[in-house]
Amino acid sequence: MRVMFCSHPGLGHFFPLVHLAWAFRTAGHEVIATIAGPTEGAASSGVEIVDAAPGFSMEAVNKRLAREHPEFVRTVATKPAINLDEWGPGFAAINRPLIDGIMALTDDWGPDLVVYDQGTTAGLFAAARAGAPAVQRNVSAWRTRGMHEAAAAHLPDVCERYGVTISSRPSPSRSSRPACSPGSGRRDGSCAGCRTAADRSSGTGCSSRPSGGASP
Repeated sequence: MRVMFCSHPGLGHFFPLVHLAWAFRTAGHEVIATIAGPTEGAASSGVEIVDAAPGFSMEAVNKRLAREHPEFVRTVATKPAINLDEWGPGFAAINRPLIDGIMALTDDWGPDLVVYDQGTTAGLFAAARAGAPAVQRNVSAWRTRGMHEAAAAHLPDVCERYGVTISSRPSPSRSSRPACSPGSGRRDGSCAGCRTAADRSSGTGCSSRPSGGASP
């Protein structure tokens, strides 16, 4: 099985993925990981790394965010981080530079499973593109809820370009379970639920599913 890991451009997001990446690799699976920014630090983990966005600059991301969403930038530090849906503009700004590179890698490598950290909405785009289940690895105590959907709402051009829709649907067994509905972005026009062992063990999952609702 080919397993692709997608990380937010920060080592604090990447390293929580490493033990799982090595577990898959030790079990005989093919593993690759993508991150932008601190690629050398990520490569020190021994996991094969692909730079999602060469030349990535967090400063440039923040400048664009301040220009396009000044109210968000002005108030984000004054609110408790309870409802991550409100952080949609910020997560969209960080993920935007990653998506094209991650989608290119997805097309070239063809993952069977996508594992992404909590801040990397781009992982859901990749899973939809590949027609593969996706698993979210939380890196904090915050609940994701509709964060990925909120981020995608600020990426309409990207969603249209790749034919991908990101939606959040509650699961009967979990308070929140972000899901990716690929629509025309799915190569074979169908979807597979994310019911992998990793998802069950982590208790936090995200999957490519048809629009009929969340799986039990």
